[in-house]
Amino acid sequence: MERSFLKMIAVCAGLLASASVFAQTTVSGIVVDQSGAPVIGAAVIVSGTTNGSATDIDGKFTLKNVSSSGILSISSIGYESQEVAVANQTYFRVTLAEDTQAIEETVVIGYGVQKKSNITGSISSVKGEMLQNRPVETVQQALSGKVAGVQVYQSNGAPGSDPAIRVRGIASNNTGSSNPLYVVDGLKVASIAYLDPSMIESMEVLKDGASAAIYGAEAGNGVILITTKTGSQGESRIFYDYTLGLQSVGKKADVMNAEQYAAFQKAAGNSTIISRWDGKTDTDWTDTLYGDGGTFQRHTLGFEGGNGKGSLYAAVSYVDNDGIYYGNKDFMKRLTFQVNAAYKIKPWIEFTTNNSIESSRYSNTQDGLNKMQYNSAYIYDPLTPDFYPADNLPEYMKALIAANGDAVFMKNENGDYAAVPQIISDRTNPMTWYYSQDSLHQDVGIRGTTALNFTPIKGLTYTSRVGYYLSGSHYNYYGVPVYFSISPRTKLELDTSTGLYKTYDWENFANYNRDFGKNNISVMAGMSYHHYLGNFTSATTDELQNTADNFHFLNFSTSSAVDSVGGEETENANISYFGRIGYTYDNRYSIQATFRADAYDSSKLSKDSRWGYFPSVSLGWIISNEEFMESIRHAVSFAKLRASYGINGNINVLGDYAYTSSLSTTDYYPVNGQLVTTITPSSTLANPSLRWETSKQFDLGLDLRFLANRLSFTADFFNKDTDGQLISMTAPLSSGTNTVIRNVGLVNNHGVEFELGWKDQIGDFSYSISAQMATLSNKVKSLGDNSRIQKAGLVYFDIDQPVWSYYGYNYLGVAADGTAIYEDNDGQEGISTADMTHLGSPIPTYSYGLTISAAWKGLDFSIFGSGAGGNKIFFNATGEAHNRPSEFWTNCYSVAGASAKFPIPATLSDQYMSSSSMFLYNGSFFKIKQIAIGYTVPQKITRYAKISNFRVFASLDNYFCFTSYPGFDPEAIGVGDTLNTPAMGIDSGDCPTPKTFSLGVNLAF
Repeated sequence: MERSFLKMIAVCAGLLASASVFAQTTVSGIVVDQSGAPVIGAAVIVSGTTNGSATDIDGKFTLKNVSSSGILSISSIGYESQEVAVANQTYFRVTLAEDTQAIEETVVIGYGVQKKSNITGSISSVKGEMLQNRPVETVQQALSGKVAGVQVYQSNGAPGSDPAIRVRGIASNNTGSSNPLYVVDGLKVASIAYLDPSMIESMEVLKDGASAAIYGAEAGNGVILITTKTGSQGESRIFYDYTLGLQSVGKKADVMNAEQYAAFQKAAGNSTIISRWDGKTDTDWTDTLYGDGGTFQRHTLGFEGGNGKGSLYAAVSYVDNDGIYYGNKDFMKRLTFQVNAAYKIKPWIEFTTNNSIESSRYSNTQDGLNKMQYNSAYIYDPLTPDFYPADNLPEYMKALIAANGDAVFMKNENGDYAAVPQIISDRTNPMTWYYSQDSLHQDVGIRGTTALNFTPIKGLTYTSRVGYYLSGSHYNYYGVPVYFSISPRTKLELDTSTGLYKTYDWENFANYNRDFGKNNISVMAGMSYHHYLGNFTSATTDELQNTADNFHFLNFSTSSAVDSVGGEETENANISYFGRIGYTYDNRYSIQATFRADAYDSSKLSKDSRWGYFPSVSLGWIISNEEFMESIRHAVSFAKLRASYGINGNINVLGDYAYTSSLSTTDYYPVNGQLVTTITPSSTLANPSLRWETSKQFDLGLDLRFLANRLSFTADFFNKDTDGQLISMTAPLSSGTNTVIRNVGLVNNHGVEFELGWKDQIGDFSYSISAQMATLSNKVKSLGDNSRIQKAGLVYFDIDQPVWSYYGYNYLGVAADGTAIYEDNDGQEGISTADMTHLGSPIPTYSYGLTISAAWKGLDFSIFGSGAGGNKIFFNATGEAHNRPSEFWTNCYSVAGASAKFPIPATLSDQYMSSSSMFLYNGSFFKIKQIAIGYTVPQKITRYAKISNFRVFASLDNYFCFTSYPGFDPEAIGVGDTLNTPAMGIDSGDCPTPKTFSLGVNLAF
């Protein structure tokens, strides 16, 4: 009996103990920050469960059914997360500390890293996740609209095109000379088009002169530092990312249809044009050239991992971009392999290597010899069809075939004949061009850096780094004899070129960083040696032994063919010495100075001018760390004032041996009955005092963080003068030469930049908003004794105007008789060339971007848009029979009367029209570049398949563009110096930027 009673007591005690363990109760509390203010929207969750709540406007929360053995997890954006054991408590007061990661994270700078809070220059950082899952070929396209003061120009949307980046304006009259310096993992590269965006860890844009000055003679247009991914510490993972996109024309050009075009030409008196129309044909050349659309695919497979001794990141990416142009002759196929590794051999020595291997093949619509605008959807008349069936040829085509033979007329796969235009004199149907030529670019490259990092004493790191770049390229073009309207191509064309390029760098530099009480000192010093060797060979022929595909090589040129061969070897080297010293007192006051000295060999500058010296100084004041800020620190998390001044150079403007005299071969001269090639001095006078362009830039900046770093604001004002512009001027008559190149040009760029960001979390819901805006004023201040320089057509380089500006006749409107009125500027009766004036600029005066993202329980959403304005675009379809915007008919005097925007059609009698502002349009636009939605499957489901992350997503890219411009794409107008875009702002209707609907998956194990 007694024993049974004792057993009963033991059982009851056990049940009571169990009940205490599993007891469920209601808990409540308040979450505050370090100043005691309530934290609104903080997530309070019982760890390991879905039981959670968000704090209210007073920072309070209540949770039911909480086990006494549970753990509360409290988190909020802008604060460090905290965990609290329940332990039979029912009320909690939780104080969250501000998350200082936003200001204590490190930022890559030249030859080192620096805490973000100590940065004294203007540096914008773009993290790799902002570039992910975009159906774009290049990093430049992914960067567009992400950084204030950085604009991306793309002349067309064809596969294989390489967009240009401009940092804080355009400073040079030489298009290629305005490119920033690209540095990838410490290696200077000419282009970053080879990089796969998915392999990038971060990008830092050094915008001000002080930040960029550490790169001296190459930093005049800003510096973009790119760091590729490294293996993450902890558990290793295998990942696979896939994107499939369907591409189509993003925005169609608003040009005349057949009825409008015929009416326009009739009103213009061009009866011969419309007399050849069958009254039925209405060809939409946009649909013909781009109606089939294209596809985009990216596969990325990789591995990453690391531990205390080392790390490894290895990934391979394959991009297949089948462009939107007709058929399958516009494509880019690129395979990229990235392998990055680091290993700590000893505690004081580390080995690192970062390597990229790339192989690509592409073809696009810009290839071909003597190709003008054969692929423009603007200039071709809608009265001409794309093809004629072989059994229904018009009489004029039959006559041409009879006179020239059938072989020189192109046919599609069905045997239909590409129509020969009757209307546009000496032009060819784009389909004729397509079926008459084949081209292929093939490139392979190996790029990378390998380094040893020594740490002999605390705070001191010495780095010896070798950079290397080996690349080969091959281009082959084949065009068959073909009838190009009036002028047939009677000979075939074979054009081929091969290049081999080698670069290596050797850099040695040391960084020392130590704290001494309230004092922090950082010192860096180093040297760099760079060597480049390029070998280029090209050749053409116009006759082959056989036209079969396997004979499309120079080895099969006939003895009677007209051949040409060219090629050269280019070699240059430079050596540099550089240093940086920084001092910070009490985490409040900072000063930093840099200096670099650069010298190139005799290929660039004379011995007397080869050295360039580039100093800089910058100051920083962290106002928020002052005692007088203590009372408002709960609101103002961080405040810093920055100022900097730096001098940078630009070596890109200098051609080889431009400073010295040269000899050239000219015509043949008869000597002793034979023709001997003559050699004569160059017509350009030598100028040994030539130097590189020099940029002097002042920057004033303010960085602010509010409300535990949830709200951020950055503002910068900059003023940059670039002098030493290379201008070709008339040489003195006594020299016996025609021109001399001198450093006499001066360009000013100035403006303001703003970046604003907000991020917050309300329970399971988190969101962020970031916006950026920049203004730009660009002006040529001096051209020496030179007058304006014509680039092409209406585009000029002229004093007191932007670097590139339009110059022509200013169209004012319609006269009472329906004719055009042009501004009379010279005071003389009638219009003449003396009345030409500046009409605007293709350079945007402002640009902006906006990104909104949100996430809730595995769902994520983002929308990103960007825009620009203040510029003008020239719609380049001014010829007599060219098509043009539909409003040239619907809103002309012949239709709309006295209120018309345009005069009566007068394509022949109005000699000023094609060089006037009549074809200039407002280039302002806003484009929604991406709308994306994704879902990450919960790990409690995926873990059974050993999957650590499984996300699916869908995206709309470039689907919406808001603009009044009637052409394809106001963003893709190029920067000039290309065959189809001869000058900036001239829109000739080349391949437009596509819109893309894409689906994808991110998978990790």
